[in-house]
Amino acid sequence: MLVKEITVSLQSGYVLVSGTRERLNNPGKTDQLDFRLDQGVSNGQLAASISNAQLDGTPIEQNRLDHWNQALANRIASFGQKHPNSTLQSVVIMPSAVTLT
Repeated sequence: MLVKEITVSLQSGYVLVSGTRERLNNPGKTDQLDFRLDQGVSNGQLAASISNAQLDGTPIEQNRLDHWNQALANRIASFGQKHPNSTLQSVVIMPSAVTLT
């Protein structure tokens, strides 16, 4: 999926993400993609999940969200394996900043 013109809006406790997605079968057409990204800590590693995803205002099917969340978890786990001596204690998302401890 080709997403561009990404906008990230920090909220209290989560991140709102939006962007323009170019259609694979018709590159001249685009769709508006919006979703919520929650972040936290699981077993000392970053955990993240996408929810409330919409494409042009239409909710995206749960099975697609499950696939995205699994891909996201796999990438985070892969990054964690490259830094085995690191431990994440907390993630705090505020409108002004994201703090990882």
